[in-house]
Amino acid sequence: MLASRKLTTPFVIIFIEHDGVCSVDYLAVFSFEALKSLTVIGENCDADMSQFYYRNSKYVFKNELKIEVTEYLEYVPDSIKEAYWKDGNTLILEDMENSFIYDTSKFSVIIF
Repeated sequence: MLASRKLTTPFVIIFIEHDGVCSVDYLAVFSFEALKSLTVIGENCDADMSQFYYRNSKYVFKNELKIEVTEYLEYVPDSIKEAYWKDGNTLILEDMENSFIYDTSKFSVIIF
């Protein structure tokens, strides 16, 4: 028979969920057998499956208790999309390659 013990120290698990299109990395922090927090720290999706919006992120451990997350965003402004639809054209992303707006942001996750 297995003996059960109560957890006395908090712990962290990083796990990945993959649905065939996206791979999402989570940081789960447990405190005494209960989930304390669940944070998305990485996301990588197939760019070919995105339409006018694409986001991905990556993470790096800065030390034992700090993770830095960088998010990348690419999108086409609504005004450009509307112009194509108004004229009855088929919107081809390659035609708008120079119209994409790129944005990057960073944030830190402190464990415990």
